[in-house]
Amino acid sequence: MFNKLYDKIKKYLKENYKFIFFEIFIVLILVMPLPFYINTTGGIMNVADYIHMDGARKSKGSYNLAYVTSYRATIPTYLLTYLLPGWDIENVNAYTYNESESASDVSNRGKLSLTSANNAAIEIAYTKAQKKYKITDNYYNVIYIDEEAETSLKIGDQLLSYDGNLIDDLEAYTKYISNKKIGDKIQLKVLRKGKETNAYAKVKNISNQKLIGISIYKTFAYETDPKISIHFSASEEGPSGGFMTALAIYDLLLDEDLTHGLKIVGTGTIDTEGNVGEIDGVKYKLKGAVKNKADIFFAPTGSNYEEAVKLKEKYKYKIKIVEVKTLDDAITYLRKLS
Repeated sequence: MFNKLYDKIKKYLKENYKFIFFEIFIVLILVMPLPFYINTTGGIMNVADYIHMDGARKSKGSYNLAYVTSYRATIPTYLLTYLLPGWDIENVNAYTYNESESASDVSNRGKLSLTSANNAAIEIAYTKAQKKYKITDNYYNVIYIDEEAETSLKIGDQLLSYDGNLIDDLEAYTKYISNKKIGDKIQLKVLRKGKETNAYAKVKNISNQKLIGISIYKTFAYETDPKISIHFSASEEGPSGGFMTALAIYDLLLDEDLTHGLKIVGTGTIDTEGNVGEIDGVKYKLKGAVKNKADIFFAPTGSNYEEAVKLKEKYKYKIKIVEVKTLDDAITYLRKLS
């Protein structure tokens, strides 16, 4: 029976191999990723869906993160960018710092940036609301590896120790490296994907400094009162939602509702001093806010705000665009609405 089946399959392949190869070729053309991303009109996400706080009241309105719709280009979608307005092409290298970085490296950096942004949002919101906030632990993660580095470290690794010294002070770590000789090998312990792993890095002369060629992001564990946790989906990355997350948390910590029943959308990074930083893709984010009938769009001061205003004037958007340099700017604006 198996011999007959084998003969039938063999005969079919022999008679139809040209058609089969053609089908495979067409499928590859349709799905093969190109070294580009397509960016287009984004959407919004209600921050309240991701924040869990003990005893938090429900706001009448909403605070929403704005995002860009972005996906890897294929040949058909690449060609469509020449026909569809608002579909823009960006080289994949715009998301990497050097040619050796993988998609996984970019993703790991994005997740670390999101964690750092959430840490800053919680700290500044609790501080401004005069609520309890206490850092209980520090984590040091590799977020960038220089092309000149000679190391087995990977982006996303959490540094635990260097040459037997626990890493709990970046200044002490930096001084230790600067006192080593060029070519010295530093033995490292790291936490990688939940497992403790040995790694190494050699001291190099990079930009006339003794370095091992990595950049480190510091994130925190903390205790708060009321307790809070933030749970974004696994696909969420990057720091651009930090400002709106901080604003939403601050509002939840108050007795008053600053939303006034409005749908509020915004974008921008945040630091622990409350400064709002510029981001990429503001035009796609504004279009997403308008599409979702938002009342207010907070834009970081500078080129982000200027681009948003030009877009509003060009398309006669009715949305209110508000320039913010700090978290206080947004709070002051919302309080004046009452």
